[in-house]
Amino acid sequence: MRDIDLCFELEDSADKVWRALTTPALLARWLGPNDFVARVGARFTVGGAANDNVDCEVLALEAGRLLRLGWREGEFDSVVTFALEPGLEGGVRLRLTHDGFVTHGGLPAPLVMDPIGTGGWRMSWAA
Repeated sequence: MRDIDLCFELEDSADKVWRALTTPALLARWLGPNDFVARVGARFTVGGAANDNVDCEVLALEAGRLLRLGWREGEFDSVVTFALEPGLEGGVRLRLTHDGFVTHGGLPAPLVMDPIGTGGWRMSWAA
């Protein structure tokens, strides 16, 4: 299974988590330098050195609830989705899905394709 599907139960408020996902300076603490713009169709880059950059596009945005990004890394395209909903004990549940791995030509990515690895999506909301 190449798709990554993670669910985080966070004690933080939905507002705090949303800000961490959509404020460039806060997003940089987790994903790295970026020029994110919270607007459907906006294109931006995440990453450090030029050869490690991820080219992204905002595919869907529902304030406080859903952020879906086109994610182009190396030779592969995929989709990253962050979905927020009320948590079990007053916080927020964040579901992170990374799927749709294909080559730039639209062919399925090789079975061994895991550009980030599940561990790469672990996060901290310390700010």
